[in-house]
Amino acid sequence: MNGVCAPGFDRLLGFMETGWQADGTEIIYGIWPDFSLAYFNEGWVRFARENDGASWLMSPECLGRSVLDVTSADLRPFYRELFSRALTSVTARPYSISHEYECSSAENYRKFAMLLFRLDGGQGLLIANSLVVEMPHEARGTLPVEPPTDSTPYCNEHELIVQCAACRRIRHQQLDGRWDWIPAWVRRPPERTSHGLCDLCMSYYYPPRQ
Repeated sequence: MNGVCAPGFDRLLGFMETGWQADGTEIIYGIWPDFSLAYFNEGWVRFARENDGASWLMSPECLGRSVLDVTSADLRPFYRELFSRALTSVTARPYSISHEYECSSAENYRKFAMLLFRLDGGQGLLIANSLVVEMPHEARGTLPVEPPTDSTPYCNEHELIVQCAACRRIRHQQLDGRWDWIPAWVRRPPERTSHGLCDLCMSYYYPPRQ
């Protein structure tokens, strides 16, 4: 499998020759049981580049860093539990667990499917992310909002603008339950932007485990 790999992790990837096969478009990365990054493919680099990721995310420098460090704080508990469960789940499928999530750009709605593969008795995970839906926001009836000259309606008591870490909408602080789609702030978030989860994404993509 092509990509950048930490020493020793390549020996865990032999199953890929007989099990699930990538089609070349996936964003794939591998982690050790402590969630530190052990592998990433060209799809990872391409996605980081296209979404203005930090330069270190596209180099071997990121190996050994926890993938939770580049995960929104609101989503870390969910992914910590998901990765832990995948490391201990044994199934008849090639993959242990699957999960869907949204990661839209300013122009397009994008939904991804994540497959988590338990490697060699739980010595690591290989995580493959495939784009399953992509369409212009207009085609879904999403109404864009122009960024206001005065951002006060979107500032909370700490003068922070809160963006949903999943759908990337902005919370309107003066209208309860309202989250606006502001493409300009997706392309370039305001300086004092924090992250959270809107109620819809929380219940649909990240429901609490029963």
